[in-house]
Parts: sequence; structure tokens; C-alpha cells
Amino acid sequence: MPQLLQLTDLHLFADRSATLKGVVTWENWLRMRDHLVEGGDRFDLIVVTGDIAHDETRETYVSFRESLPDEWRNRLRLLPGNHDHRGFMREVFPESAVPVSDDPDRPLHFDERVGPVRVIGLDTHVFGEVPGFLDPGETDWLAERLSDGDKSPIILFQHHPPASVNSPWMDEIALQNPERLLSLIAEHERIGHLFTGHVHHHFQGRIGSMIFESTPAVAMQFTPGAESLSIDPIPAGYRTITIEPDMLTTRVHRLPE
Repeated sequence: MPQLLQLTDLHLFADRSATLKGVVTWENWLRMRDHLVEGGDRFDLIVVTGDIAHDETRETYVSFRESLPDEWRNRLRLLPGNHDHRGFMREVFPESAVPVSDDPDRPLHFDERVGPVRVIGLDTHVFGEVPGFLDPGETDWLAERLSDGDKSPIILFQHHPPASVNSPWMDEIALQNPERLLSLIAEHERIGHLFTGHVHHHFQGRIGSMIFESTPAVAMQFTPGAESLSIDPIPAGYRTITIEPDMLTTRVHRLPE
């Protein structure tokens, strides 16, 4: 059965010894990579939903690419978070930079078929800002795909959550203009799931009939439901999604203590 892997919020630096909120983020990422490789699972698509390079430098993306298992690179799709640089992502990951473009500021998105399912990634990045925004051109692009006659089930990925995750400070820096996206979701019931990053912990809710979930970070975890930023000592996490003939199953996993 086809299987997807979602990784999110690595917050890497060019300096591999650098810390963020007391965490050496490179150590977490390398432990995560080794854990996944040793697990032996084959992933048909690997989606990284943003905040790859906390320092937004080209050197960090190059170092991240070099750290990847060779067999992952052609299955990798990257979406930018608020701590990312679209232009450097395009340069360093040309096979993942969809659509191909000479414009470094053009949104990065993708539409891939994995077995019976379409997997669509949306770009919510705004240069220099922490909250997210969906450019009208991005929602137009999604609307075109939703009206192309294909009735396959759809999974959406993006960095910023489009609805409350019941954490007041996080809700303030979520997607700022979710209205048209939510309207499209309401119109197209075959969009069954939406997965995000940004939240740094697992949250599950519903938007109409669609299941909406955030995925734990590879870097540090935030405390669910907190009024302000608070670090949770729970281990780093990731998500697997298994596409079965008549259903989709998803699971959050944690690194061993």
C-alpha cells in the first residue's frame, strides 16, 4: 500500500551546533533521519511542510540536502514555512521545486498522484512575516485542480493552519486569510484531510467533513493549548499516512526517549 511521510519544522542552521529554545536542532534531525532509515519503511512521497532553514541561508539547505538518504531526493516535496527562503529552496532542490520557474518568488506548490489519491501542497509563506497568507493566485491554482473533472480523493498539505488549534498565541500567527480555502473545502467533499506544520505539536480537529491535523516538529515541541509560547519536553515527532483501497490511515510517531 502506498505510504507518505510528513516531516515539519526542522529549524536547521548553517552552524550544526546552534541551538533553538535549548535544542540542537541538527541533532534532532539526524536522529530522526537515522530512525526512519533503520525502520526500513519505503515512502512513496516525502512531504516537508516548512521551516527547514531557521536562518534562511543557502548553506543550510545545501547541508540539509547532503544529509538526506539518496533514495529520498526524487520523492521529496518541500513547502516553505515562515522560516524559509523560496529562492534557495528552488536552487538547492530543483527536483522538488514545483512548478519550475525562473522567478524565485513564485509560490512553491505541487499536485502529485500517489496510488488512488491526489496529494496537493499549498504555499502559505509570506516573506518577512510569521503568519501565513494564501495569495489569490494560489487559491485560483487550487480551484482549477478541483474543477478538472478528476474525482479522486484529495489530501492537502501546507505550513500554516487554516483554523484554530486551541492555542491563543499560535492562532494569532496562523493563516490570516483562510476564507476562500475553507470555501473550496466546503464545495469539494473529496478533500478528506489537511495536514499542516507550524504548530509544533499534534492537533486534530474538523473543518466541515474534512479532518484537519497538525504534525509534531522535528525540532522542539510547543505545549498544546498554551496561552503563550511554552516548550513541551515530549520527543520530536513525524507522521505517516497509509493509503488503503477504501480508506486512509494516519499515525503520529515519536522518537524514542
